[in-house]
Amino acid sequence: MINTKYLLLSLVLLTAVAGHGCKGDSISGSFDASTDTDTDTDTDIDTDADTDADTDTDTDTDTDTDTDTDTDTDTDTDADTDTDTDTDTDTDADAGMDGSTDTDTDTGTDTGTDTGTDTGTDTGTDTGTDTGTDTGTDTGTDTGTDTDTDTETDTETDTDPLLPDYIVTGLTIPTTVMMGYTIDATPTVQNIGTLDGTVDPLWCTLIFSTDNAPDTPGDDFFLMGAGMISVPGLLAISASSSGTQNFDIMPFSSNVPGTYYVFVEVSPWAEPELDTTNNIYAHTSQIEVVAFTGTDVTIETYPTANADTVRTNVTVYFNDGITNVPFFWGAQTAKPDDYVYWAGQLPAGTWYVKVGSYMTNGYGPYSIIYYTGVSGTYTLQAGGKDHDDPDAYEPDDDAATATPLLDDVQQNHTITDVPINYYDWFEITVI
Repeated sequence: MINTKYLLLSLVLLTAVAGHGCKGDSISGSFDASTDTDTDTDTDIDTDADTDADTDTDTDTDTDTDTDTDTDTDTDTDADTDTDTDTDTDTDADAGMDGSTDTDTDTGTDTGTDTGTDTGTDTGTDTGTDTGTDTGTDTGTDTGTDTDTDTETDTETDTDPLLPDYIVTGLTIPTTVMMGYTIDATPTVQNIGTLDGTVDPLWCTLIFSTDNAPDTPGDDFFLMGAGMISVPGLLAISASSSGTQNFDIMPFSSNVPGTYYVFVEVSPWAEPELDTTNNIYAHTSQIEVVAFTGTDVTIETYPTANADTVRTNVTVYFNDGITNVPFFWGAQTAKPDDYVYWAGQLPAGTWYVKVGSYMTNGYGPYSIIYYTGVSGTYTLQAGGKDHDDPDAYEPDDDAATATPLLDDVQQNHTITDVPINYYDWFEITVI
């Protein structure tokens, strides 16, 4: 059964949060919503001085076709010397008679030689045309000098509003939790806007959703305090901060075991932002809430037979020695004659029990016993020692020095009014 006092406290907390629109405490702060106009004029003058030394290596292949027209004028002077050798054969028809006609025929052969010299001059003019084609290749390297002057003017005008803009950049949270356990959630918030933030703190809302839609009503897992997490504010431009809040995973009617999507929504509450569409962060992993399973456990304390009235307080802690187990796991009950017992269920593991005095006059010897498998019973035990003496188990004043308490084995202790002995700590192991 759920503790009525705890539920009333939760409703008061929820009402207080609702009174602030579920965005946190009322914060007074100023903000600048002015417009930022920037005009930039840039003048760039570039002067380049280049020195080039050219070395050219050319390989030319020429193919020429020439057509020549020559006009020659020759003047020849010949000096000839002829030597003739004649052999004559005469045939006379007059049979040697005088007065007849000589019909001799010269059949000799002129064997003279012309030894003259040609002294003529060639006065012709060459009128040919060179029709050749130059097919050479220039392989030279240019190392010349260039001097350039570049003058450039840019004018830019930007108009931007000056406002902060908050986003969630990450979340640290377990991936599995048993119903009834406490988890720590740590979101990180960054200001990506154009103005430093003026609100402190910022508020984040942790959301568990079954359908990957954080704004769907009725399907989210109820977290105490409406899932609110306080994150230090007054974030400068680009600055980040983180805040941690623990949550009891309570078995309310709307909370059932299962796998949930995890979201975090950041809200500056009273401070305008550049963009309000980027406030929800979807965590990269889901969280699995598993059903509670435990073993019946009873822890009894009671006065010894020869002791003054001693009444104790019994508190059970997780194995960190800091976090109380949730009330629906178990609770303390007072019985007549100063008998006190804690009865409930604990999962397997190591747990710590702190026993202290209920009232200022509740010092003295007492006995303690722990047993599993039975819940809500107590028995009268005898034992203990004089309450003026520290018991043999000291020091046992914190979880680090806790005394192991065995199942169904009574121990006798003393609570004194000396500050160092105000509390006795015990360690129990549930299998």
